Amino acid sequence: MVVMGTQNRFKQVNGTIVSAVSSIAYTNSFSLDTMRDDVGVMFLKTGLPANKTHLTISPIVLSNSSIAAGSQCQVSGWGKTKTSVLSTELLMANVSIIQQSICRVSYGSGLVEGMLCAGYLTGGTDSCQGDSGGPLVCNDELVGIVSWGNSCAQPGYPGIYTNVSYYRNWIESRNSSAPVGLKFGFISLGFTLAMGYLF
Repeated sequence: MVVMGTQNRFKQVNGTIVSAVSSIAYTNSFSLDTMRDDVGVMFLKTGLPANKTHLTISPIVLSNSSIAAGSQCQVSGWGKTKTSVLSTELLMANVSIIQQSICRVSYGSGLVEGMLCAGYLTGGTDSCQGDSGGPLVCNDELVGIVSWGNSCAQPGYPGIYTNVSYYRNWIESRNSSAPVGLKFGFISLGFTLAMGYLF
């Protein structure tokens, strides 16, 4: 079951949409050990608004190119906060895209193709446990999907995201083969929190 259109995890409001999941497509090469290929597509049984007429649900454009280091982006989710508890309300944080070569100094061979880094080398702001599968949005495009990291907001260890532009062709091929009428959204396979719905 997927609940959309509310910012509080425990409250349905006017405009909340609840949908059953029809199926999930994922890459055969996903590895929980390395988090390589941490992307999937969730097909929903319920149709979603096709334009920006809904107050809290709208389609988003998939990024189709690499984003420049230093770009400012937003990550959102209901993950753990400084108090180490999951947030009741949807939270958003501003993060910066980190150059791959700089991020590789921290993560070494753990940073592979299809991943990108965002956050701050000084720490302090990051996605965290419970945010996995959430969107990294830059200039109104879905650039990344929260995947993993070394704890949360630690100096020298920005968050690691699935790079949407790297997987765009795979994502679109899943959508083109879907049964007519099914809608899809992304999931991060490591924790399967669905967000960033597209159609």
